[in-house]
Amino acid sequence: MTPIKITPKDEIRFWSHVQKTSTCWLWTGYRQFFGYGRILLGGKKGKTFGAHRISWFLAHGPIPDGLSVLHRCDNPPCVNPDHLFLGTQADNLRDMGEKRRSSPQTKPELFRGSNNGRAKLNEQQVRDIRAMDESLSNIAIAKQFGVSDVAIAFIRLGRTWKCVA
Repeated sequence: MTPIKITPKDEIRFWSHVQKTSTCWLWTGYRQFFGYGRILLGGKKGKTFGAHRISWFLAHGPIPDGLSVLHRCDNPPCVNPDHLFLGTQADNLRDMGEKRRSSPQTKPELFRGSNNGRAKLNEQQVRDIRAMDESLSNIAIAKQFGVSDVAIAFIRLGRTWKCVA
């Protein structure tokens, strides 16, 4: 694994993407499909790291080879160091099994709707959008909810958020 090197500028940029709540510290920057935060360190020619790994590094120092940074809270965007622990990939799989978590391939229903780490809306917002007057444009609704007009069109056409009645 590539050693982590963080400049003071990188650290400032990292913390600018963290929203601290009373429990989890949520990563507000780029997230992968499963919701885990990612950050580029070292400029344009740098390397991308998991945001939770950077949080661990800042709080506890280097991550030993062969170990992963795992979540106690099972909240992928969380970077609260108190919610993180080190473990092997086997530990991660065992933890996943004990908590009855799974992947989108084996349990896709667990990753639908607002459970999807990339979701910008929740189920109630989708219901509200579908209930809006048809004369309102997709662009106007999109501005109201902070998403694209295409996202609104797909919701209204029933092409996305099929899990919401």
